[in-house]
Amino acid sequence: MIDVKQAVTSAVASANDLLGDRQIRDVALEEVQMSEDGRLWLITIGFYAPPRPDQANTLSDLFPRVNLERQFKMFEVDAETGKVKSMKIRKV
Repeated sequence: MIDVKQAVTSAVASANDLLGDRQIRDVALEEVQMSEDGRLWLITIGFYAPPRPDQANTLSDLFPRVNLERQFKMFEVDAETGKVKSMKIRKV
C-alpha cells in the first residue's frame, strides 16, 4: 500500500502530464482523503491555468497573467499501486 505522500506525488505528476500543454502554475495540495473502502486516495490539487484555446480571445492574449483562473481537480489514486484511476473537475 502506498502512503499519502506517494499518492500526492502521483496525482501531481499526472496533472503535469495531462495538463502540461496548458502551462499550469502554482500547483498546490488542497485536500486529501481515503475512500471509505480504503481502496483509493482522493487527492484534490489546485492550480492556475490559462483558458483553453477555444476560450481565448485577442484581449486575453495581450494580458495572459490577468487571465489565469484557479482550477481544482480531484484525482482518484489506487491505494495499492499508486496509479491514477481518474481525474475529475472539483467544484469549490
